[in-house]
Amino acid sequence: LCWCSLVISFLFYLLVGRLKIAIKWILRNFPLNNCPNCLRGKVFKGIISFNHYCKECHINFEEDKIGDGATWISTFLLCLLIIPLALFFSFYLNVSLLTLFLLMTVVILILTTILLRLTRYLLLKKIIKLENEKKK
Repeated sequence: LCWCSLVISFLFYLLVGRLKIAIKWILRNFPLNNCPNCLRGKVFKGIISFNHYCKECHINFEEDKIGDGATWISTFLLCLLIIPLALFFSFYLNVSLLTLFLLMTVVILILTTILLRLTRYLLLKKIIKLENEKKK
């Protein structure tokens, strides 16, 4: 699928008023959701929770494989993004403290889920690649 068709389908679902269906569709077809081993099965069953195994190649997606590494990396990246963003909103846009707090809360929640999903997938992909090389 090309990015254009993904965006057009998402906008169509939004225009129809089915936001819940549009979000589920994006999560199911998200580019970083394919199995790193066979590229056909799905890694995530929710926003950030793994499936137990790939339904195509039956490789195990154990949460223990990546440990807390994804959380640490996501937190570090979040701090790198949030601090300059908060300073920009505070000094250049001159927003009130309450507005800044509410805005940053929403931004942090959104960025945390995106970064956590991304880092969990990339770490799992790297570990599966290393396991496959070790078997050879």
